[in-house]
Amino acid sequence: FRMESCAAGIEPSSAEVRAGPDTVYLCAVDRWGNACSFINSNYMGFGTGIVPEGCGFTLQNRGHNFILRKGHPNCIGPQKFCYHTIIPGMATIEATGELYAALGVMGGFMQPQG
Repeated sequence: FRMESCAAGIEPSSAEVRAGPDTVYLCAVDRWGNACSFINSNYMGFGTGIVPEGCGFTLQNRGHNFILRKGHPNCIGPQKFCYHTIIPGMATIEATGELYAALGVMGGFMQPQG
């Protein structure tokens, strides 16, 4: 794979830019037991619209589905997690600290099944 050859025919001024509500989960483990559990989410097609300088990704607005009405089960408050919580994670073996698994749930409607 050579990025230069893939990008050679694309003119930035004519490239189509499409926003969409996409979430991507990536999990990788190498033969030495190093792992990465990564989720990039563009919830509602834009996230917050804030890009940290030099990072190339937007910050999230995952608290969007909290309810502000007191007494509602999903009312925002301490130690509450909204339905759209994304969960990249890793599990280790308690006795040794070695990696057991890399896992992730992309949030939203997948969260209860995850």
